[in-house]
Amino acid sequence: FTEAGDRRKYLLIGNSHSKDTFNALYLNRDLFPNSAFARFGMTHRFTPEEMAALRASPNYREADEIVITTRFEEWLPDRLENFIRSVEGDGKAVTLMGPAVEYGIVGRFTVFDWYLQTRGRENFDLAELNHIGWEYHRPTHPFIRGALEDIAYRTGATMLWKENYTCDDEAESCVMATPEGRKVYFDYSHYTLEGARYFGSRMADMGWFQPDAAR
Repeated sequence: FTEAGDRRKYLLIGNSHSKDTFNALYLNRDLFPNSAFARFGMTHRFTPEEMAALRASPNYREADEIVITTRFEEWLPDRLENFIRSVEGDGKAVTLMGPAVEYGIVGRFTVFDWYLQTRGRENFDLAELNHIGWEYHRPTHPFIRGALEDIAYRTGATMLWKENYTCDDEAESCVMATPEGRKVYFDYSHYTLEGARYFGSRMADMGWFQPDAAR
């Protein structure tokens, strides 16, 4: 948080998915003028050893809010709730982000790459591509959704769902490309830099990570 000044300091923690979230916010830092972002890489197991390493980091000591943004399996470690309570016990607010949307592979290709190979750039239709993306998306496992919501309720953590800026179930559409037609995922779920920049702008539009909405 060098030169963060009096901006609200958000520390994003988790595995490679936390890097995606960090990229999305940092690349759009001009849209979050009163916020500062940093990242601390760790697994989704929330072990006592990881908690000790996190507490020892300068960014943790400086952070106002800890954002847990990681890839959850179809089970949640019992340690997650204790981890959140420990962070809150240190006087920090907590935001818990639901997992990133994941997509099936078409043959050996991502949905975007398969679409481009079969349709060609000259027949590129963003609405059609995004609808195909929705057909291939894997909704958050019901157990994970319920468990995260329950933990957030019991601990008072803010609950945010990445699905809200990537998919629209009513329209049966998931973002597969930017409005300019640039690829947003380079594999089953991780963001390209273009994707990170686009998703970060959507978070800003939704009012996420803005100090006036912080507790």
